[in-house]
Amino acid sequence: MALEMDPRFDLSKAYWCVAAIAGVDPNKASVGSTAWAKCVVDGDLSYEIDAREIPAGWPTGIVAVGRATPYQPPAPPFETIGGHVVFKLNENLVNWAFELTKGIALPDDATLRWTHC
Repeated sequence: MALEMDPRFDLSKAYWCVAAIAGVDPNKASVGSTAWAKCVVDGDLSYEIDAREIPAGWPTGIVAVGRATPYQPPAPPFETIGGHVVFKLNENLVNWAFELTKGIALPDDATLRWTHC
């Protein structure tokens, strides 16, 4: 959000891939480190209805993608919904981003390192 709100950048033609969060061993990478991927895995195989709007009689507000009610059979396969769980990104765009940023050194000092187990 900080990057998007910064007036120095015009991101009106930018591509965004919001991939949630990930973790890294703090002994291997600094806080704020990045990783470039060639594919995105969609792990949201369900959606959740606001608790105030769950229909009466439903045991939960969590509904699998492609279904209309909780636990509606048949259960979707774990590894796919309509064959689309893994999405390949634009290879040229990924390579461009990697080449543009591969030499950037991130600061790594004691304030960024995790020191507790």
